[in-house]
Amino acid sequence: MKVYNHLYKNKQKFDVFLNGTGIDRSKQALIRIHSSVHSAEEISTLSAEIGRLLPNARIIGCSTSGVILDGKIFPDSCLVSITTFDKCGVESVFIDKPKNEKQLCAELSEKLIKGRSGFLLIFLPAGYTKGIMLADLINEKAPGVKMLGGAAGYKAKKRRSYVLEGSMTSDKAVSAAFISSDELYVYENFVCGADNSGKSCTVTKSHKCCLEKIDGVSGAKWYSEFLDKTELENDPELSVLFPIIREDDIQIPYFVKYEHKKEERPELSCELPNGSRIYSGYFDPQKTLGEMRTVYKELKQAPSELLFAYDCQSRMIVMHSCAKWETEQFTATNISGALLSGEIVQRDNKNYFANFTFAVACLSENESAHIPLRSRDFSDSSAIRQNNVKAVNYLLASGNRQLNEQLENQQNKIKNSLLRNEALGLDNQFCYLGERENIHLDKIALYVLNNEKMVKLFVGRKEIFEELKKVYGNVSARLNEYGNIHIYSYETSSLLIAADDSISTDKFEKIAEDTLRYLNSISLNDVRLSYECAAVEDKNEPLHKAETALQYGSEHNMSFVKYGQIADSIMDKTEEIHILQVIRDALSEERVVPYFQGIYDNAEKRFGLYESLMRISDKNGKIYFPGQFLPVAKKYDLYELLSVIMVKKVMKMFIDSDVKVTVNLNVRDIYDREMIKVIFKYLNKAAHPENFIFELVESEEVTDYQYIKEFADRIHEKNAKIAIDDFGSGFSNLMHIIRIDADFLKIDGEIIRSICDDEKCRQFVGIITSWCGNQQKQVIAEFVENERIQSIIEEMGIRYSQGYYFSKPEPREHYQNNE
Repeated sequence: MKVYNHLYKNKQKFDVFLNGTGIDRSKQALIRIHSSVHSAEEISTLSAEIGRLLPNARIIGCSTSGVILDGKIFPDSCLVSITTFDKCGVESVFIDKPKNEKQLCAELSEKLIKGRSGFLLIFLPAGYTKGIMLADLINEKAPGVKMLGGAAGYKAKKRRSYVLEGSMTSDKAVSAAFISSDELYVYENFVCGADNSGKSCTVTKSHKCCLEKIDGVSGAKWYSEFLDKTELENDPELSVLFPIIREDDIQIPYFVKYEHKKEERPELSCELPNGSRIYSGYFDPQKTLGEMRTVYKELKQAPSELLFAYDCQSRMIVMHSCAKWETEQFTATNISGALLSGEIVQRDNKNYFANFTFAVACLSENESAHIPLRSRDFSDSSAIRQNNVKAVNYLLASGNRQLNEQLENQQNKIKNSLLRNEALGLDNQFCYLGERENIHLDKIALYVLNNEKMVKLFVGRKEIFEELKKVYGNVSARLNEYGNIHIYSYETSSLLIAADDSISTDKFEKIAEDTLRYLNSISLNDVRLSYECAAVEDKNEPLHKAETALQYGSEHNMSFVKYGQIADSIMDKTEEIHILQVIRDALSEERVVPYFQGIYDNAEKRFGLYESLMRISDKNGKIYFPGQFLPVAKKYDLYELLSVIMVKKVMKMFIDSDVKVTVNLNVRDIYDREMIKVIFKYLNKAAHPENFIFELVESEEVTDYQYIKEFADRIHEKNAKIAIDDFGSGFSNLMHIIRIDADFLKIDGEIIRSICDDEKCRQFVGIITSWCGNQQKQVIAEFVENERIQSIIEEMGIRYSQGYYFSKPEPREHYQNNE
C-alpha cells in the first residue's frame, strides 16, 4: 500500500509528478480529489483526464475550502492523492439524491459493503443534516465497518459545492469507496477538545435541525439565557463559538446558528432526535492536548503505511491556531486530506457524525509497517490557546448563568494568552490580525528564530523569553524612529513587524533587512541568534505568503526573502518526487542501509575501525547515495528520522561484536529525544560499549558547548568514545575540544588533501598531532587518496588513515572476513 500526493496546478506538472512516482498504471488504485479552485464542471473534466491515465483507478472526492498535505493546510488548492494496493480491493459508488438514510444505508450495504468488514470513505452533500442517523444505521447494520469522510466543504457558497465519483458530480449525491481485505489494518480516532459547561438537558421537541424545546422550555429562550441576550444582540454570530455537545462520554460537538433578534429557534448543523441529552459546550485547549497525545501514542503503535485526515472548515475559522497546530504534528508524514463542513469520525469501533473535529485514519496491509512519527512534546498548550478573540471577549463580558466554575476559572488565563504574548511583552499575531484591517497594515516582515531549540538549551527554557523580551524591546525602540511601524510577537518566540501605506515599499524592505541584521548580530550566552525574514506587501493572506516565502528561503539558503520576487523552482520535480517516495518507503519499511569504510591503523597495519555511512534502497534493491537523497530528506524534514533508523541498525549490528565502529551524529541528532533513547538503550546492552565511537559535527550557530559536553560525559560514563569530525572546519577552538574531552580528532579532508603542497596545512596538522599525542587522543586523517598523502601521514606519526587509497564504503559483508 502506497500513497502519492500532489497539489494539482496543471496537466503538465501532473504528468511530471505521475512519471516521477513510477506507478504501475495498470494496477487498481484509489484516487481522492479535493479542490477549492475547480467548479463541478472543471473537476469532472480533470477527473476524466486522470481516469484515462489510470484506467483501473476508482476516483472519489468533493469540494473543499482547503486541503491537507504534509502537515500543512493549503487554501486555494487542489489535492490529487493516489493510493495503490498490494492486497486490498477497492470499489466505489455514486448514489444520486438518496430518498432517505435507510435507502442510502441499504445501497451502501448492497453495492459496496456486501457483509464485509473494511474501511468506508464517504463524501456527502454540503449542508448534509442527517449524519447522526446515517452513522447510527451503519453502526447497526455493518458493525465491522470503519467510516471516514463527511460533508463536502466549500470556499464561499454552498451552491458551488459538489461530490465526485469517476467523472460524475452533483451537489445532492453521495460518493463512497470501500477498501477491504483480510489483511487490512485500520486505526481511526479524532481530536476535538470540546467539553461540557453547565448541566445536561434533554431535547424534548425538535423539528429537522431546529431545537424547539429543551427541558420543556422554548429552545430560543434556553439558548438566549445561556449566551446572554445583550451579547447576542451585539453579535449575532456569537453562537458559532459555543457548540451544542451530544454524547456525554466522548462529547461530540455541533455547530449552532441562532438569530436572537428574530427570536428563532436555535438551529444545529444536523438533526438531533427527540430525547437526546445535550450540553452547552466550549473548547478546552488542555483537553485538545490530551486527545492529541492519545492519538499520537496509539498511531505509533498501530500498523500504518498511509495517513488520511479530514478537518472541519469551521474549526479553521473558530480555532485557527489549533487546527494549524494539529496538522503540523504530522509534518514529514504522507498525511493528506481536506477541510469538510461536517465530519464522519470513529472512536472505539463506533462511527459518529460531528463538527469541529480533526479526524485521522491510518491504513496498512502490513502488520509490521509503521510510519515513523517524531517524538512530540504535548505538555505546553500555549500554541493552541489563542483560538478566537470573540469567545474570550464574550466570556469576560457576560454574566453567563450556565457557565460553570471550571470555565470561569480559565477566563483570565485565556485572556492573557489570546491577544498578548506576556513572556515577550508584546501584542501577538492575533492582535495583528485584528488590527490589520482597522489601521490598514499592508506590509509585514516575519522573523523566525531558527535555532530556538538550541538557544533554549544553552540559555534556559524560561530564561530565553526574558532575554528575547529585552532584545525585542530594543528592536521596538529602534523602529520608533520610523513612525508607523507596529511590532508583534509571532508564534512563541519569533517576531512580526507591520506598516501602513505611509511607509513606501522600498523603505519598509530596508527597515526589515536592517532589523534582520541587528537580530542576527546578537548572542545570548555565546549562542548567536539565527533569524530568517520574509517581507510581504499584500492585503490577501500576508501571513500565509510570508510563511511560504520563508520556506522558499530555507530551501534556497536565503535569510531575507521578498515575496514578490520569489521565482518558480527550477528543480527537476520528476526526480525530486521519485526520491521523496524512495525516502518515505525507506522510512516505513526501514530500508536504511548501513555501509562501512575501513579506517586503517598505521601502527598495526590493518583496518582498526570502521566508519558507518548511510545509504537507502528502493523496493528493487537499488542503492541511493547521500548526494542523491540528503537534500530532499532535509527539505522535507525527514533527515532526523532516517538518522535514528541508521543509528539503531548500526548499534544493533555491532552489539555483540568486538569490532570498533564510528557512528555519525550532527548536533541536531543529540537534541532528538528518540535518538538519545536509542543510543543509550543499545549502549546498556552492548558487550563492548568501548568500541562505539560517536562522531560529532559542529553546527556553526553554536559557540557554547555545555549541552554537547553533557552528552559526551554521558557517553564516557558508558565507556563509549567521542570523535570530533572534520576538525579544522567546525570545532576549531581547542578549548571546546578540551571541555568535550574527545577521544579522537578527525582532521578535515580538505586540509589532508593539501598537506603535500601547502606547508601551512602540514604545519597545522603537525601541531594538532603533537597536541593530541600529549593528551592521549588519537588522530584520524580523512581523504587519504594516494600513496603520496599516506607517506606524509605516516611520517607525521598519525595513527589512523581513512580514504579511497585504502577502501571505499561497502556493505559490512565486504569486511567481515577481515574483522
